[in-house]
Amino acid sequence: MKEYRKEELRNYVIGNVLFIITLSGIFDSVFDNNINDITDIIHLLFESALLSSIIYIYIYIVDSMIPYFIKEKIALFPINKPGSVVFKSIVKKKKGYNDDRFTIDEVKDKYKDILKEVEKTEKAINKEYNQKKKNDLKRDIKKYQNSKWFSIYIKHKDDNAVFTTQKDFLLNRDMNVITLSIAAIYLIICLFSDTIIFKWSVIILLIAEYIATSIAAKLKAIRFVLTVVSRDIHVDK
Repeated sequence: MKEYRKEELRNYVIGNVLFIITLSGIFDSVFDNNINDITDIIHLLFESALLSSIIYIYIYIVDSMIPYFIKEKIALFPINKPGSVVFKSIVKKKKGYNDDRFTIDEVKDKYKDILKEVEKTEKAINKEYNQKKKNDLKRDIKKYQNSKWFSIYIKHKDDNAVFTTQKDFLLNRDMNVITLSIAAIYLIICLFSDTIIFKWSVIILLIAEYIATSIAAKLKAIRFVLTVVSRDIHVDK
């Protein structure tokens, strides 16, 4: 799965670095004809290229240090991890979990044992008065659903449709987290360097990208989870 991040993420990072350098006004002196000496122009371009490389390297260092489960929490906030609520959400027709590749009756028939366990735990939750025990039961049922979904995923992980939707989710998840890394590194550079000047236009751009990739990551995560279920329902038919 490491191949999913090669080209797309590199282009995403490079594109953002170029936007930051452009919007921060590094080339303004060239465009305003304040630099006439070719040596100064070469120096400016060299400095920009060096700065781009440094930003690029640090972004990937930061990204590599963030564990996958932290990335998921960031990208999926504030919704539940789709795999932890998938069976309950499909049956209860929760928003985002409607899928025309299978029917609710097919899900009920295929996963009746899982749904029985979920229903049993939900009844226990409703009867429980102790808030701590109630929260523990809610956490347990999410872990149970995710465990069952993951065991299904393992059977179909090499399926092309599953692989593609997983790649889409991971790509958007990482772009979402990388956007935060870019914003953090940009602010640090603005504090300690005179080369990059703080611009609200850069912050607005990064906020827009963060929101867009956050929404995309959530939609792709749900699509990935539902694709696994759809393949499992139909693969043996």
